[in-house]
Amino acid sequence: MPQYEAHPMLEQAIFADPTSPAAWQAYGEWLHSQNDPRGELIAMELAGGSKQVGQIYKANKAKWAGNLLAEIMKKAKENGEEGKRCFSLVWEHGFIKSVRVQVEWDTEMPSPVEMLRTTLNSPAAQFIQSITIGVVDMEGENFYPQVNLAISECGPLNCMRELFIGDFESEECEISWSEIGDVSKLYPVLPNLEKLKLRGGGIELGHLKHDKLKELIIETGGLPGNAVKSLAAADLPELVHVEIYFGDENYGAEGDISMIMPILEAKVFPKVKYLGLENSEFEDDIAINIATSPILQQLDVLDLSQGTMTNKGAEAILANIDNFKHLQKLNLEENFIDKETQRLLEAALPGIVSLGDQKDAYEDDDEPWYYVSVGE
Repeated sequence: MPQYEAHPMLEQAIFADPTSPAAWQAYGEWLHSQNDPRGELIAMELAGGSKQVGQIYKANKAKWAGNLLAEIMKKAKENGEEGKRCFSLVWEHGFIKSVRVQVEWDTEMPSPVEMLRTTLNSPAAQFIQSITIGVVDMEGENFYPQVNLAISECGPLNCMRELFIGDFESEECEISWSEIGDVSKLYPVLPNLEKLKLRGGGIELGHLKHDKLKELIIETGGLPGNAVKSLAAADLPELVHVEIYFGDENYGAEGDISMIMPILEAKVFPKVKYLGLENSEFEDDIAINIATSPILQQLDVLDLSQGTMTNKGAEAILANIDNFKHLQKLNLEENFIDKETQRLLEAALPGIVSLGDQKDAYEDDDEPWYYVSVGE
């Protein structure tokens, strides 16, 4: 972390609220008193900017970044659009606000882990708020444990609000080809994190405890049993939005309805308003149990999409329809509900239920085979 003179009280105000103009104004005035050009820059940006803002950045950005990061910035610029895809920074008030890294074919750039570590060790990253990690390996397995290690070793990152590991599409990498690894060491070094999004396989959550996290999104083709247990025993008092993909047992999914009953019984997630229990092979069981569960009444949005729900689960919803009428949205898209049952749901929950396209079961030895939307 930065090795220059600091003002802990003013910095703490920005850590507490990096969107506060008053906090930045006070810090900018102090920087100005130290003859730091960022003092003038902050005043200009808070006032709406001017032509001089670009000139100040051009004259000082490399110095603020430090030699190692400045060299990466130079390489990214030399590589044009491919370089921008590999490495991009957003600056605000003379500091790095966000970074995104990934690997690109035939592009001479340092590894994503090296670019990330160099960025986080730069004095300009003191107030970094967002990190996004794309594909880190296009030739072998797309593994993220070294990313987790880099972040944990460079912490604490007190201004961080958003972390997205696995920002890729299926054209770049299949979700099952990626391994997120153990993210539990990130929680203490990101004390003000508000949004965590993980996309990939091999997810380990450990003891899921965080005082500030508001949004948790886990997109996977196979959620291991230990991760399901971590979610069911989570300590996330400020969480309001959670989406969990469970996935296909052929790709590592190990959850079942018994394992998530603490969630349905409202023993965890006391403030959650958006609950997604998606992409599950036991979607019928979820629908049947959530229809009379304590957590349902606290929700605004319930997402049971992309799974294997059949008429069995849908009929449980219809049998307890009054319990769902307070919802702003009930998402049942990409399941296996027949047209007549869809019609009944739409009539019972007009403007609330979203059915979209339903899937068709495969026939296997005259037995229907139901499948989740996201597996491989």
